[in-house]
Amino acid sequence: MSTRLDRLRSLSSSRSRSSSGIYASSPIPQTSTDIPSVNSPLLLDPSRPRRVGSYAIRREVLFAICCVLCFACSGGLILGFGPFYTTLVGSGQWHEKCSEGTTDAVCPTQEVFLQVVFSTSFLFLSAANVIFGLCIDIVGPRVAAITGLLIATVGNICVAYGDSTAYDGIGIIAGYGLIGMGGMGLFLSSFQVINLFENQGIPCSIMSSLFNLSAYVYMLLKIPGATRGNFFGSYAVVSALALVVCFATYPAKNIHHARPEMLVPGLSLYIPTPRKPTLLLDGLKHALRSGDLWHFAFYFGWLSLVFSFTGGAIPSIIRRTAVDADVADVYTNFLFPIVSNSTFLFAPLVGYCIERFGFHQVFAGCLFLTQLFLATLFVPVLEVQLLGFVFCSMAQASLYTLQFAYIMMCYPSRLYGTLQAFVTLFSFTIGSLAYVINPLAQQYFGGDYTLILTFLAFPTLCLYGFQHFIREEAEEDKATLPYDEPMTPQHQ
Repeated sequence: MSTRLDRLRSLSSSRSRSSSGIYASSPIPQTSTDIPSVNSPLLLDPSRPRRVGSYAIRREVLFAICCVLCFACSGGLILGFGPFYTTLVGSGQWHEKCSEGTTDAVCPTQEVFLQVVFSTSFLFLSAANVIFGLCIDIVGPRVAAITGLLIATVGNICVAYGDSTAYDGIGIIAGYGLIGMGGMGLFLSSFQVINLFENQGIPCSIMSSLFNLSAYVYMLLKIPGATRGNFFGSYAVVSALALVVCFATYPAKNIHHARPEMLVPGLSLYIPTPRKPTLLLDGLKHALRSGDLWHFAFYFGWLSLVFSFTGGAIPSIIRRTAVDADVADVYTNFLFPIVSNSTFLFAPLVGYCIERFGFHQVFAGCLFLTQLFLATLFVPVLEVQLLGFVFCSMAQASLYTLQFAYIMMCYPSRLYGTLQAFVTLFSFTIGSLAYVINPLAQQYFGGDYTLILTFLAFPTLCLYGFQHFIREEAEEDKATLPYDEPMTPQHQ
């Protein structure tokens, strides 16, 4: 325990931490802990000649702007799938795929397409973690955030005006995914601002919680008079306005050390010179020689698949369980998104458990909570399934805390970004199975999820047998790792 706590307290201040060390973790890869000099071209320092249109902004003001934008436009919006699902059903999307004379509100073929919407958007989130993580390293947070919001704007337009009768609804499917992908670009870019603070735990916790809070926004789809067209058309305008705010306020280059204010390009068209990212592939090969990283990649990927599939299937499960359509709508439109996205309530507790009991217990606890969640879906009682949403929220809080804390604490810091990219890519690959099991559930099992849920649960039981692969602290000798070139370029 003391060794783990010593390592926890010795983590560099350039990586997000709370007063207890790991209550919040930054998803931004930190490829160097070196503090750049004042005149480094990586930073827009007030002592350097200012470009026309640039200005200094207080870190508190910049942080507040980032929080507002993340709540309104982050990739967490897509997690509010329940209200969007019922909106699509209400407008008859993909109902033309049903057989003539069908009396079901949603037929099996239609359900496949509806679930593909969420599965695709979840995969887009995974891809965005890698793409925008590298993009921030190459062109900086300002360009990355603007690019993300441009993608999100296009996504909103596609969802607003797409239709299932046009190319099988590819506009709606791709558009919803683009909203998540673009929003993730904004979210990851905003985390750079955390590095302006000496004590990063509270700011990081606040910003992290906004990702899941964004899911509540789509409950506005249930306001009387709201339609898919006018809501997402209006939200395209919101994304475009957010893009303008990012252009005027976001820093152009990566931030590496704390300071009370930051010089930003403002109205300047300044674009930083693209840089080659440091991937440390040799270090990745070294880490992959042992089985622990492979275990964690599969663990994270499989549990992500569980939440990806169930997130799309729960509206269908609720509809089958509810005694009438009105009750199903209440659960789908409000209770499901509110309860299942309350992960911000449990993240501090997960951090405490890691510090107090270690990773072995938290890994096992996450598996157990996931199994409890899956078990409740077998019970055709809405109150039991509502309890399952709580288990789902707790399990996701554990999983996504482990995603950052485990790599941060148990591997050399120079490999942080590279290992995150590897784990995310592995998760993307496993998550693609959703395109196989969705049609199986609807076309071959008649919408009965019993076998699919059993299939998803079985590997979680097997993973208990691989607990010995879990680390509690970094084991590699850093001297054996390849030298990583500092992220800060040489003086020009």
